[in-house]
Amino acid sequence: MIFPFLQMLIFFYVFSFSYVTKFAYNAEWVLVFFHNSTGGVYFSDFEEALEANSAQKYSILGEISDKDRINGFYEFLLEYPELTGYNRWRQRRSPTHEVDSTWPSKGYTPINISWANESFGGLVRSSQSEYCLIEGSVGHKNYYYPIGLYYGNSFMIYCDSKKECMPGPHFGPVIKAVKLWMRSSPKPFCATQSQIISMRYGFLLLFSLILN
Repeated sequence: MIFPFLQMLIFFYVFSFSYVTKFAYNAEWVLVFFHNSTGGVYFSDFEEALEANSAQKYSILGEISDKDRINGFYEFLLEYPELTGYNRWRQRRSPTHEVDSTWPSKGYTPINISWANESFGGLVRSSQSEYCLIEGSVGHKNYYYPIGLYYGNSFMIYCDSKKECMPGPHFGPVIKAVKLWMRSSPKPFCATQSQIISMRYGFLLLFSLILN
């Protein structure tokens, strides 16, 4: 009877520490979205854009709730690994619920904005829902700063033959990757990406030693 118990224990420790965190700009952040379109990888629909876990598509946007607000605001950090700079701001409503209407998003408060062009005003549910889940061109017909970009989006005509790019903060350099972080108080089951890998290998090694 010890083996089912050990299997359950291993499963718990390997998969419970699922959040990726980092400390930057004097704050604790949780990764809520990552997309790397290299090879023509895109999200299939809004459901996958809300929840995904693969090497090139990661999303826990569907888990964002009121409890994640700090003093009544969500605080986000938008990064493009290929570009220098970042956008950091606060907004009152979750971008998965606020529908794109007029600029800016409710309670939009800029903290550090490297890219303000194309009507950046926080993140909202995209008015171009056939192309992406969320966007940052608030109150604008375009959908720059997309989060959860779908295959077949209209921007693909500007990509190379591999169709592996996405619109970033402006029409210009080809962007292939984006990260969205949300500010959060430290959680007991949060870990950095390297810690997650170390814990998984450690417990798998322990399990193999027990079996032998």
